[in-house]
Amino acid sequence: MKQETKIILKKFMPVFIIAAVTIVFAWGFASGAFQKAVSVFRGTADAPGGATTVNTDVELENVLPKDMHGVWLRAGEDFPQLEIKDGAAVNEEAVRAAIDEAFASFGGLYIDTLFVSAADAKTGGFDSLNYIFAAAKTKNLYCVLALPASFLMSDVDSLACSNEKIVQAVQSYRPDAVMLSGFDSLIFANPNEQTAAKLTAKIAELCNIIKTIAPGTLTGVSAAPVWAHKSEQEGGSDTAGTKQALKDFYADTRAWGQNDLMDFVYITPELTMADEKTSLAVVTEWWNETLRKSNAYAVLGIRTADAPETEFVEQLALLSQLQSFCGSVFDSYQGLLGNEQAKEKYLSHMSTAVAANPKAGQLNISRPTSKKTVTSESTISFMGTADPAYPLYCNGAEIPKSSLGLFSVALQLRAGENEFTFTHNGVSLTYTVTYKLDILTDVYPTGKTEAGGGTIIPLSALAYKEATVYAMVGKTKVELLPSEQNNFGQSAAPSDFVTFTGNFAMPVTSKKTDLGKISFFASFNGVEDSMTGGEITVLPELDPENIGNIIQNPTNYVSLYTEKNLPLKTAYQAHGLGTALMCEILKDFAETTPADAADDKSSPLYRPLLKGTFDYVTSIATYDDEMHYILASGRKVYAKDVKIIADGNKLPANNLSVQSSKTKDETEFVIKTDWLVPVSALLSPQNYSVGYQSRPFNVQSFSGQYLDLTFYYTAAATGSFNVRGSNVIESAKWINVGVNGTATLRIQLKTAGHFYGYAITLTDSGEYKITVKNRDASLKNKVIFLDAGHGGDDPGAIGVYSTIYESHQNLLIAKKVKVQLESMGAMVLMTREGDTNPSLNDRMLMARQRQPDAFVSIHHDASTSSVNSGTHTFYYTAYSMPLAQAIQSNMVNAYVKNQIVPKNSSEYAQIDQKIKFYPFAVTRLEECPSVLVECGYLTNAANANGLLTASNQDAIAAAIANGVKDYFKNN
Repeated sequence: MKQETKIILKKFMPVFIIAAVTIVFAWGFASGAFQKAVSVFRGTADAPGGATTVNTDVELENVLPKDMHGVWLRAGEDFPQLEIKDGAAVNEEAVRAAIDEAFASFGGLYIDTLFVSAADAKTGGFDSLNYIFAAAKTKNLYCVLALPASFLMSDVDSLACSNEKIVQAVQSYRPDAVMLSGFDSLIFANPNEQTAAKLTAKIAELCNIIKTIAPGTLTGVSAAPVWAHKSEQEGGSDTAGTKQALKDFYADTRAWGQNDLMDFVYITPELTMADEKTSLAVVTEWWNETLRKSNAYAVLGIRTADAPETEFVEQLALLSQLQSFCGSVFDSYQGLLGNEQAKEKYLSHMSTAVAANPKAGQLNISRPTSKKTVTSESTISFMGTADPAYPLYCNGAEIPKSSLGLFSVALQLRAGENEFTFTHNGVSLTYTVTYKLDILTDVYPTGKTEAGGGTIIPLSALAYKEATVYAMVGKTKVELLPSEQNNFGQSAAPSDFVTFTGNFAMPVTSKKTDLGKISFFASFNGVEDSMTGGEITVLPELDPENIGNIIQNPTNYVSLYTEKNLPLKTAYQAHGLGTALMCEILKDFAETTPADAADDKSSPLYRPLLKGTFDYVTSIATYDDEMHYILASGRKVYAKDVKIIADGNKLPANNLSVQSSKTKDETEFVIKTDWLVPVSALLSPQNYSVGYQSRPFNVQSFSGQYLDLTFYYTAAATGSFNVRGSNVIESAKWINVGVNGTATLRIQLKTAGHFYGYAITLTDSGEYKITVKNRDASLKNKVIFLDAGHGGDDPGAIGVYSTIYESHQNLLIAKKVKVQLESMGAMVLMTREGDTNPSLNDRMLMARQRQPDAFVSIHHDASTSSVNSGTHTFYYTAYSMPLAQAIQSNMVNAYVKNQIVPKNSSEYAQIDQKIKFYPFAVTRLEECPSVLVECGYLTNAANANGLLTASNQDAIAAAIANGVKDYFKNN
């Protein structure tokens, strides 16, 4: 009975030595290729990546991945075949891109093992296999190199093989395992009674060559599913109707597996669960019994083409019962992607199965990803997995592991080179970390910034926390001070570096003035450092005559007025008022930001503009290479979202009139307008405070008493509003009509702090439709939109356990929340239900189209440090804060009640990371309260251990659902 999926190579060493002598004499003792290969692997010759010293007295160990989930990656099928012209590759970039795309998705497909063929190697300055193997190492993928018979053999009948090709391939790519393939289907011209024995001897010889030149490399062989039918051969399988390896090809595959000629047998992907004459269940059980008393394991190839919907899951379930099998391999990456229904069933199965029992059978370090790392931090975090049954040591000190074998540890560094050796159950991994104190590591902005005089330009530098930092813009010195603000996309991990910030006020000039690039300086204990940032240019007032030089209209824009025949006035028609520089909004819900701020940080005080809105352009601004147009209504908008009309026809003052108002499930106002003007929205009164990352819109409590909707360029607004039936709105009326060229609709709330969202859309005839949600304490029939973050080619956070991707954990929790909410009577919609990746814009549009009662985006957190732990919830609008608080409160209770992290641990003390304001895209909805939940850190071993437990996942899902329920009950 096999206790573990591992092969100890020490017992084979005498066989290697005897075989080596035999092979050397047979091959020719003077063979330079063989001598060089042996010397390279014994550390006496130069080799890529440095030589590896091998001591034959030391036990060498290599481990097949436990519960292997592999896939083939083939040239011409899964990535383009390299095209060579005049000795050079002509499509190298396309090959690289396709391979990169595949690697980006492997984790999301739960792939831990890669099979590639030596026959796919090409010359011409670029070897795709070298590229694949290099990428695989950074992803901690186990690599199997297939050596096809057609690639090695020069003559089938004599079984003549090119040993030099073996040496070259193994030496060049240094795979974890080598598999001889295609030897079970050779066509002999003159077979005889000894052919099967000769073929078996050849297999043994080739495996020994590989093990001799590359001690520690596992060997395997591909074998057809059926060795022989028991009706024709004693000891055969109870099968029929398919080719037999022994009879049809003289391949005694049973002997190959039983006699320890190699470490694994790959069963070629020819069968499905539905095969009647040759049952896959019968075949796998036959191989299971055949290999039971041997040291070899079986790996099952899975056919992806035309596989039934449940095929992959059924085969995995079958293998889980067979001790002699260590996993499975899909026969085609593209085939797996193309079989959408079977793939989705497989992913659903894996997200549950792996999360329920992610115990690792071997030492695997997921972070850092490279064995040689340079850092400016004084600590470094190592994360990974190890067998829970065996101790793990780092430089002789034991490292604690969770019950699932997860570990994460932050280690102190000394200046210069640091070496850390992790040992676990006979396996050693050594990492070299160089600590080099760079006191200045990042600056911002780095791109072009152009703005008018008086504009405030925020400057930032990521520098050593005790450094003195300043910036020079032209001849102006700007002192930069340490701040909690983080402009560099780093998590809130303990760090030696902080963000230093300061502001530069653009001088007022009469002409365009280039101030040059920003220079940043930092000093600490006599050490000085500097970096160059982006270029700063001061713009004068906009000159309409030169507008043609700066217009950046999107190339494929579609005007609302070419899509629909709306009875509205436009800037394309003459109104007898002359012309001006104007723009039309081309994107529905185009984001706007304050005009007086140089950067583009989102503000809940500025709502998006509807497609078709017209406004006057007063200036342009570019911040960090992103161009904006500044509008007369006091906001700026991305240039990519508008069409500039250089000679736009000035529009007359607007008139508004109420067409209808009613309340059913929600209150609806329809308002006629002459043209589409900018509209702003403000809930008042509301106090804000500075909080997370120095953002100024944190809310202690939601206190809004009324919603003001202000229509610009408007002189008249007539008509009254009927709000009978609304349990949210006390009254609605026009105020300040014509004051400063605006008119405001004030919607007074019945109870301060009770507001549930609003929407402004257009009717088919071009009228404004304003809807305000009613209040209902019951969750029954409420529409809740759940958003499982990331997905598809975006795995999200990759944590301690490298095959657990955030995207799958998000979807797993979201589906559990869906079940919980539906049991409470809610109607639940989801932005995705499979391994897809809708864009952020698409996720928001889905919600806006359905106008749900609440929107919850589900995520898991990550950090560069293993220290961070706990859960937090984010909101954007003030009226989303109560939902965030309700969910966060339930989440913290779930952590405590279920001890998702151990009591009295440092992680336990970090459970509640509080609620925070932050402008995540999916929280910037006006239509309903919208929040983003971080369920916990996948990069902390104790936290991740709890998050991967099925009962805890149920508790987390229940916490989110109960938070939604409590919100509607109490608010």
